[in-house]
Amino acid sequence: MNYHPQRPSFQKSSTPISGKYKDLKFSPIKESKIVRNVSLSPLRIFSPRKSSNDSIINPRAASDELGTLYTHQDPLFFKLNIISFDSPTRTKSYQRILPSLEKIRDFNEVIDALFIMNKCERGRIGAFNLTQLFVGLGFCEDCETVVEIFRNISEGQPLNMISYSKQELLKLCEDAKTDNVLKSIQKDLKVKSTQEQIVSIQYLIEVIKKWWKKLDKSHNDYASFEDICKCYSDVGIIENSSDTKRIFLRINQFGNYKQFSSVFAKALLKHMISELTKVVKKGNEVCLPAEIAISTQRRKVILKSLEGHSRVVDAIMECKMYNN
Repeated sequence: MNYHPQRPSFQKSSTPISGKYKDLKFSPIKESKIVRNVSLSPLRIFSPRKSSNDSIINPRAASDELGTLYTHQDPLFFKLNIISFDSPTRTKSYQRILPSLEKIRDFNEVIDALFIMNKCERGRIGAFNLTQLFVGLGFCEDCETVVEIFRNISEGQPLNMISYSKQELLKLCEDAKTDNVLKSIQKDLKVKSTQEQIVSIQYLIEVIKKWWKKLDKSHNDYASFEDICKCYSDVGIIENSSDTKRIFLRINQFGNYKQFSSVFAKALLKHMISELTKVVKKGNEVCLPAEIAISTQRRKVILKSLEGHSRVVDAIMECKMYNN
């Protein structure tokens, strides 16, 4: 046998091939045909950039990635695709509309103020600081509710480990899907949202609970995947078969309230940032910088709480236990 250490792999070998393999032809291996997009490990060093529309469910284990190859063959998944996208209700209730430029400017002003108030030298603001602020402004008198919103968005991370850059918060506020889901919730609100009145996050959660009660027909905290997908389709969470597939891999045949409500976390966070724009606009009327307007409003809410009109101060104290 002749050995050629410097001979490229695509050159013909001088070694004769005889017997039953004499007519066998070998083609050169082309690097471009190597599959690079299939990951068999949950640790992805070079993961592709994800848009905010993709963050519907938690990251999957490696076994779940392999399962996605056969999801389209599941008869339930096939049936749900037909139901979700042939439904006339969905086309009426959900339209993909981008936020206006004026709204984007308002979000920019608020987000800049948040970073100034918290002196974010590293270019990131912690979810713990945001939780304290939202609770201190009276957006929610239950600290655990706000904490759960951040946990759902960040796929279960501890609150003191979650942080956001300006761009990440702005991207969430600009996301058309999140905006339309929020509008769907606001349509069923008991209170009317006005420029003067701050709408507590609890009112939005009541709407989500009302939707869940319609799905939980047996009152055992479980609903079928089919019913959940119909609801998601009506409010604009499901746009295509990829969305259905991701939710299918998470919920499978039945889901509980915690799974159902976690998908609305981004819309709830956007609502709280939107309420901050009301505070800033009110401050602009008397020429107050955005960060001073927010601080002034928080001081007013805390003083009212000390007089016994709310439990905001108690909720602020509860927040401290999440900073360990």
